[in-house]
Amino acid sequence: QDESVNAVVNGGGHYRLADFLDVDVRIFTEALINATPHSPDRESLLRTAVALHVGHLADQPNADFTWLQPHRRRFDRRGVQARIALAEIIQDREPVQAVALLRQASRYESGDAGARQRISDMLGKLQP
Repeated sequence: QDESVNAVVNGGGHYRLADFLDVDVRIFTEALINATPHSPDRESLLRTAVALHVGHLADQPNADFTWLQPHRRRFDRRGVQARIALAEIIQDREPVQAVALLRQASRYESGDAGARQRISDMLGKLQP
């Protein structure tokens, strides 16, 4: 009996992980894709994305590859956007949590003037 599992699929010269694998980045991305403004479970999907975005992508001492940098910036940017969107949804009923999300977002924010301004505006309204 062969118990080996092919976790990497080669589809026409492009490698990808098999669909049966639960990978944080994949779940994070799918949650954000599905968290459209009209999605009935937008808040839940954003909470999932925020829970999964707990650090920089591939944040290992030996994984500081040049090719990885743009991907890290993209995922951090999306993590910031998820926190801002979730803070907007919960700001009236959970203002303390909204402030915490915005503070987290400001730690990940890296050069996006629009995000920085949105965070500042929202914190100004939520904090006395």
